[in-house]
Parts: sequence; C-alpha cells; structure tokens
Amino acid sequence: MIEHIWSVVCGRAIVDQQTNSLTLVDVMEQLEIGAPPPSEGERGVLPMQVIVATLWRQKELGTPAKGAYSLELKAPDDTEMFKQISDVDLTAHNRLRTFNAINGIPILGPGTYRFQIRLRLDGQEDWIEVSSLPLEVVYVQANSG
Repeated sequence: MIEHIWSVVCGRAIVDQQTNSLTLVDVMEQLEIGAPPPSEGERGVLPMQVIVATLWRQKELGTPAKGAYSLELKAPDDTEMFKQISDVDLTAHNRLRTFNAINGIPILGPGTYRFQIRLRLDGQEDWIEVSSLPLEVVYVQANSG
C-alpha cells in the first residue's frame, strides 16, 4: 500500500545534495493578479511556474508498492485545466518525493482553484483522492494616479 503524507503548492523546491533536506520556497495559497481577468468563457495563462511537491511512503514499511498518481488543476466551476499522470514506485525505497512543475497556470478568472491528487495502486482500476489543495486567484485593481 502507498500512503500520501503531504503535498504543497510552491514556487520552488530545493533539495540539499549533502543532507537530502527539502526547502519549499514561495508556498502558495493565494495569487493576487494585477492584470484584467480573461474574457468570459476564455482561458488565460498566468506566466509563472508552480511546483506541487508531494511526499509518498510505504504504508507498511518494508513492503514494496507501486502505483500511479494523477495531478489535476480544477477551476472554480470544476473545469479540468491541467492533468498529469506519474508513477509512484516504492519498490526500492520506503519514501518518495515527487515534484510536478507547471509552467504557466491556465485560468478562467477569479475564484478557488484546486490541485487534486488521486492515487491508483497497481492492479486496481479506481482512483482515490488523497489531497485537494486550494489556490485562491484574486484580481486586484491597480492604483491610478
């Protein structure tokens, strides 16, 4: 079995080569945008990189496990904006960090977007949601004068 420990949305993830310590930089909960939102029904793209860092582990230490996970970005109206599927291979190690980089965040406008993470174990058909990370997108008016 595979256990999801945590996931974080951030701007950068740095792994120290000597200690294997992880530093997450620019953790994101809300984005304030100073430009006008996309027109109704049109997609926009925020020109920035977002990383979703995740820690997985063997639920029963010493018991190898494999599966796949899906990372989806959902708009406030539940429209799928982005989807990526990757492997989780815990056959050689007890833990695994994964880093999904998204270059340019697709958006429809203001509201709460969600990075949904689902897991599917090898030999199973069903995807199980293990995390849902909110990201609030707010448009702010530039001060004139």
